Amino acid sequence: MSSVTALILGATGQTGQQLLQTLLSTAHFSRVGEYGRRVTASDKLPEASKDKLEQSTIDFEKLDSSGLNAKSWDVVFITLGTTKKAAGGAENFVKIDREYVINAAKEAKVSEGQRLVYLSIGTLAKAMAIAGKLGSENLPVSVQASTVKLQDGTSYTVISNAGALELAKLDL
Repeated sequence: MSSVTALILGATGQTGQQLLQTLLSTAHFSRVGEYGRRVTASDKLPEASKDKLEQSTIDFEKLDSSGLNAKSWDVVFITLGTTKKAAGGAENFVKIDREYVINAAKEAKVSEGQRLVYLSIGTLAKAMAIAGKLGSENLPVSVQASTVKLQDGTSYTVISNAGALELAKLDL
């Protein structure tokens, strides 16, 4: 059995629900954390995988007390996202879709080599799971991933929608 761990932020949304089910159903991930403003109801979870799931509700306005950095996760998946209408306007939309995502990624970052996979488009959970499993260095050329380096030295891999669709075609 694998000892790879995964954290999902936003597992109750459209993409997050699919991703959570995928991660819980694979032996590749030995422990899965679901942190969010709400968590998946136990009757929506596969019975056999409940023992590897850790759930915690957090306040995205108070991430320093969320416990995100209390544990080391090999892969952090962020599937937070909303619409302007659901957010109640453009300002709240930016807060959720950008600020919450960036702040959560920073708070969950506790070790070098940790993978971060972010997506807010609703049908690509399989591609996210595969990207988290393979890591940037093992992505196939066909997904046309690119690396972006930030001024602080941090780098991340970007996969376009077309690349993610290619990745989802893999049988891993």
